[in-house]
Amino acid sequence: MMCHQQQQRKLQKPQPSSLLYDYVLDLNWEKAKSHALKCPLDASYTDDEGETPLFLACQLATDPPLSLIQTLIHVYPEAVILPQGRHKYLPIHIACRYDAPIGVLKVLLDGNAKCAVKQSKWGKTPLVALCDGDANR
Repeated sequence: MMCHQQQQRKLQKPQPSSLLYDYVLDLNWEKAKSHALKCPLDASYTDDEGETPLFLACQLATDPPLSLIQTLIHVYPEAVILPQGRHKYLPIHIACRYDAPIGVLKVLLDGNAKCAVKQSKWGKTPLVALCDGDANR
């Protein structure tokens, strides 16, 4: 017979770990991709700001490989259309803001074309974010 705590643990939904997020933060692309494929739940991890590994990858100055972006979308497609961070941006807003390569934008749009017209908390579409990013150079 199981004790109450064992029953509770069995009923609880597994929680994602920060390991995939940490690999992306460390720019360790190979480990990030490998880990995402082995532990897809970790692609749904959010940090204290509410940002996923995909969101983080889209805002990094060093361009992550397209294969990593594709893998992150494959294992957690909801992240493409999930408003994140305090401004409720989508990954495509951030990719535009930080001047990501066109290939990243295409992969995000392929993940969910609706992200092209979604507005942030401030009413900004990805195109406006792209223009804002350009103004800061």
